[in-house]
Amino acid sequence: MVGYLKSSGVVDIFEKNNQKFIKLTQKGQLKLLLQKADARRASKWDGKWRLLVFDIPEGSRKKRNLLRRLLKESGFKKLQASVFINPWPLNREAIIYLKETGLMGYIRILRVDEMDDDRILRKQFGIKQ
Repeated sequence: MVGYLKSSGVVDIFEKNNQKFIKLTQKGQLKLLLQKADARRASKWDGKWRLLVFDIPEGSRKKRNLLRRLLKESGFKKLQASVFINPWPLNREAIIYLKETGLMGYIRILRVDEMDDDRILRKQFGIKQ
């Protein structure tokens, strides 16, 4: 099992003081965050949209791609080039992860109570109202 996790890039195995340790990789942390995000979707929608807006410089393309991947795999839908939307909030662990990776400095998260016409979005997210 541990061998599979290591080969899939989810964990690293290292030795310290003649003891073996297992550590989640960045990919493993991302997978864990996404699983926790799925659990939150089971709750009833509160009627508020979460917009995540970002502006990451071209020199940090790797971080920008990482953020887009996190958002897409967390169920966010792209509204515009650097604007993503989701009816459920990012979990606390995702926010901590974004801070640790230095991405939070490029991001603004907004909670939107009203939108001109969100019928298509509600349909995309499977929200009945």
